Amino acid sequence: MRRFRTALAIIRRNLGVLAGFEIIYKLVTTALFIPLIYGTIQLTMFLTGYTYLTAENIFRFLNNPLFLICPLILLAAVGIYVILDVGAVIYIIDQSYHKKKTDILNAFRFALFNAKTLLRAKRITVVPILVLLLMLSSVSLIPGALDRLALPKNLIRQISKYPLPYVAAGVGIVILLIVFLHWMYAFHYVALEGCTVSEACKKSTALGKGHRLEDLAVFYVQQLVYFGLYALLIAVELFLVVFIGKLFPWSAQLHAFSSSVTIIVLLITLIVFTVLGMPFAYVCICMLYYDHKQKKGEPIISIPVQKRTAREHAQQDSNHDGIVTPEEFAAFMVVKKKHRKRVLAIEWCMIVFSLAAISFYISGMQRGWFNPQIEYLHTMEVTAHRGASADFPENTMAAFQGALELGADWIELDVHMSSDGQIFVMHDSSFRRTTGVDAYAWSLPYAEIAKLDAGSHFSGEFMGERIPLLSEVIAFAKDANIRLNIEIKPSAQEAGLEEKLVQMIQEEDFIGNCVVTSQNYHSIEKVKELDETITTVYVMGFAYGGISRLEAADAFSIRHTSVTDQIVSRVHNRGKQLYAWTVNNRYNINEMIGKNVDNIITDNVLLAKDCVEKSQTGDIEQEYLRIINHMLDNIMGGL
Repeated sequence: MRRFRTALAIIRRNLGVLAGFEIIYKLVTTALFIPLIYGTIQLTMFLTGYTYLTAENIFRFLNNPLFLICPLILLAAVGIYVILDVGAVIYIIDQSYHKKKTDILNAFRFALFNAKTLLRAKRITVVPILVLLLMLSSVSLIPGALDRLALPKNLIRQISKYPLPYVAAGVGIVILLIVFLHWMYAFHYVALEGCTVSEACKKSTALGKGHRLEDLAVFYVQQLVYFGLYALLIAVELFLVVFIGKLFPWSAQLHAFSSSVTIIVLLITLIVFTVLGMPFAYVCICMLYYDHKQKKGEPIISIPVQKRTAREHAQQDSNHDGIVTPEEFAAFMVVKKKHRKRVLAIEWCMIVFSLAAISFYISGMQRGWFNPQIEYLHTMEVTAHRGASADFPENTMAAFQGALELGADWIELDVHMSSDGQIFVMHDSSFRRTTGVDAYAWSLPYAEIAKLDAGSHFSGEFMGERIPLLSEVIAFAKDANIRLNIEIKPSAQEAGLEEKLVQMIQEEDFIGNCVVTSQNYHSIEKVKELDETITTVYVMGFAYGGISRLEAADAFSIRHTSVTDQIVSRVHNRGKQLYAWTVNNRYNINEMIGKNVDNIITDNVLLAKDCVEKSQTGDIEQEYLRIINHMLDNIMGGL
């Protein structure tokens, strides 16, 4: 408790600086790391000849010598990231310990100055040590992070068949903990006292001698407190979301909105606690470092002593010892007051740029632009079949608006061509089922079709709902930022439908926001011939054999009863996606999620979104939701 109060008092001096640095640094590095990671994975897959990674080919991929490119690039990036982050955090805490105020720019300048020294040949070995320390210093969040991954159950079952990995993992953790306890102060000696890595490791081992179990207990009690705060905040957030849902149980839109908010809030909370986990852990390590130094009577150095570069050394007197004095380093760190406003402006520009970049990446991931072609990492999407057809008359603007409000990622619709060459939206070739008029799609001009009532057959509430033109739906989709799955229903009487559809998509500049699908493979081939950049999907009620070799199809839409693990893997191995249709009950939706299909086509958007979001929510959050729901049901039942 004494250490906790001391740490709180010390860090409070530069708490704003620490928080500001971490926010800016994490935002900027996230904006840089997302394209780096995605690009590295894509480059490695390209060089190794893989278009999609699945459980069947992942081990062959990992055994490819070219695969080493990926971890080497990422390890180098992570090493630099850790050196800068840990260096700045230690500097800020050190300044606070010595009752000195500092700022974000000084922290970053020190981090750069220190990294330059660490990356020299004699000190480069500090990088794996730092990565190890970072992993172990944030160990309390590892269970939460793993839980958030919500790994597919069939993958977990495969892993659980072999006990050896668990034994090896347990032994490895024990060894790493022993190393951690010996070297947990190594970076302080390197960064603050200019020691070599071997010297720093020896001094760290000597500093912690006789206190290792105490250090371990203090450190992990602090980590458990931090994890407890995380769990408490998650519980409060889930309680508020569930409580709102209980107050307004009749509103499907509010339920969909609250489900989306739940996922977003949980992710933001995890990100925030993960971002602050390392500095929070290093506050504890720093306090133990200073405490042991005081007890052993070792001097505590405030201004780091750094070696000069060869050029700087050559410019000095030949008798100079090549060491930067505290005064020289202090002068290097000083930022003049007249530059403060400029620095503040730069900081805000970095924040705004990073947020804009991250928002772009998130939007791109939702649109499938940055989804890695890896079976267990792609984004599961939901398509509203003929719009939200469980709650609205199918293929009408009301159904499309409903799909948007319920959070669908895509809208599936069907198109025909009128006698005057207009492309309109309707499933059947006849108007009888949805309008009661005994006529065919191609037999009437659109002026007559527009007068038909396409809503009364569903409910009197939708009387007067009309059959829309495809151009109207595309305009709606552009405004709403939602994508369309346009299914062609060709017939001999609608010759030229493919040509007119491709022309419309091109003129509307809508190629990147739609797919063209059909149960007629010839129609798919024709669309590809007209414009190979349009994404095409072959729709099948039954699938068997080498379907993934049908080259005109960029993806496949298969009736859910024919979807198997083998078909999903074969399609993915060809670098293509698989949609499952039409999946309307919870059991079948969860089955498709377990088989890792890319897109679920459903009449019940709300149910499908709920299943997908729950599959992305970890077991801890699921247990919270179960308890909270039960508690609120009892309370409201009593009222």
